[in-house]
Amino acid sequence: MIRNVWTNMVIFCGHFPDGAEKFSEADVEDETRGQWYLRQMLGSANFEAGPVIEFMSGNLCYQIEHHLFPDLPSNRLREISVRVRALCEKYDPALHDRFAARSVPEVVAHHRQAGAAEQVPQGDRRRRTRDGVGT
Repeated sequence: MIRNVWTNMVIFCGHFPDGAEKFSEADVEDETRGQWYLRQMLGSANFEAGPVIEFMSGNLCYQIEHHLFPDLPSNRLREISVRVRALCEKYDPALHDRFAARSVPEVVAHHRQAGAAEQVPQGDRRRRTRDGVGT
């Protein structure tokens, strides 16, 4: 149970804090390689962590770098983050660095809002499809 909560918090802090953009399938259709890299930076977020949290998260506090270089061993993400930050400062895309303590409340609020919008009324337990029609 604790492992599941921990894993969810690490994943959600890297993907769903306020400011991280969400993209639809239409947004990524026919995107260029440069647009793909920009989407990786805008759609994920880093969170600051000390050495213990960094280790316990598998270095996934460097979520932007993980998305840009998914095949890079996780122990190299911190090293590459210096170069990614330098590029972001040069070209000014929104790089979402956040403290984990701040990201957690943002993630919880995001999921509460999403859950409230998706709630199935009592008595209507049909499975909801993508277009909102029950089956």
